[in-house]
Amino acid sequence: MATRYTLEDMALLFAERDRDGTSITELSRLTGIDRKTLRRWEDVVARSRKKHQPAFAEVVIAPDAQEPRDVGLRVQVGTATIEIPSDGVERPLLELVVSVLASQC
Repeated sequence: MATRYTLEDMALLFAERDRDGTSITELSRLTGIDRKTLRRWEDVVARSRKKHQPAFAEVVIAPDAQEPRDVGLRVQVGTATIEIPSDGVERPLLELVVSVLASQC
């Protein structure tokens, strides 16, 4: 009987692949899953990510003199600073912010 993979399993597999820089061919060899199947899964995961991206992010405009906060990521773009707290930003939101910033550079 064939193993069934959930969307979550597929997303985890591709997240690990992206982190390691493994090619589809190598991933196929390592997992025993056909390359065509992996390509199809890659499309499914990409469509799912787009479908579940948040439509907005909370924006807080605050003066420079603030008490220190626990910042997980700080991005400086021109005179603007974007701070993302380290205590629980959802990955899709963070990916969306980074992709928008990247498209502006």
